[in-house]
Amino acid sequence: MKDVNENYFEKLVDWVESVYTLLGGSAKSCVNKINNGYIMGIDLLYSPFSFLSLGIRTGFLGAGGSFKTTGEIFSTPVITEGNLDVTLIPLLVGLTSQFKIPSSSFIFGTGVFVGFSFA
Repeated sequence: MKDVNENYFEKLVDWVESVYTLLGGSAKSCVNKINNGYIMGIDLLYSPFSFLSLGIRTGFLGAGGSFKTTGEIFSTPVITEGNLDVTLIPLLVGLTSQFKIPSSSFIFGTGVFVGFSFA
């Protein structure tokens, strides 16, 4: 998300401020960068062994941010606002490994998944 914040929002705000300046005004911007989101997912796995599973993973990832520019053009107050909503649907394949910790009810697991996302 750091690249989106630096590349998209910073360039967008610079462009909006330059439009205000081009029209003979001035502007100040406030950016609420992408800093939170949510993810939901599901795994469909096949376990050929008790400690190893192979399968696919998919889900839904969402995040958002916004900007607001306030300024003045020809002595008229102007406010420009915008939002960025990011949604991705990943499709991954991979494997997981799980081990029961002796003398406890806990399971230790690790996994590796690779794939791509639809925007």
